[in-house]
Amino acid sequence: QGAAIRRQQKRASDVARSRHIKHLFKYLEEHDASLLVQAKIVVKECSIRRKKGDPNFVNMIDTMEALLRSLVGEETWFKATAMSMAAATTTSPDSSTAPLKPMTSALPLTMSQLQTTTTTTTTTNNLTA
Repeated sequence: QGAAIRRQQKRASDVARSRHIKHLFKYLEEHDASLLVQAKIVVKECSIRRKKGDPNFVNMIDTMEALLRSLVGEETWFKATAMSMAAATTTSPDSSTAPLKPMTSALPLTMSQLQTTTTTTTTTNNLTA
């Protein structure tokens, strides 16, 4: 029973965090189009890496959030997620939208590693097309 509750809490947390990412994209659409393009590349690469079975992407939302936060910086992340949290409090209060703290844990993958992989994947795709 305890495991089921933890899974449910994890799922609620993942849903809330995916909303934060969605609001980040809306924020970037309005404020920084070039950063939005880079963020979309990160999301696409995360999806590709998970499908390939990369162990760093088992929980894709964790890795995606960490990479996006690293890409846009904490200040932009908090501005964008403030929109998400404001929207959540106006629709329905939810404990899963608690204030976010700055990241302190190490990323499973650095932005430069992801960019290197993206370049390799793009080159490979162009060669096979």
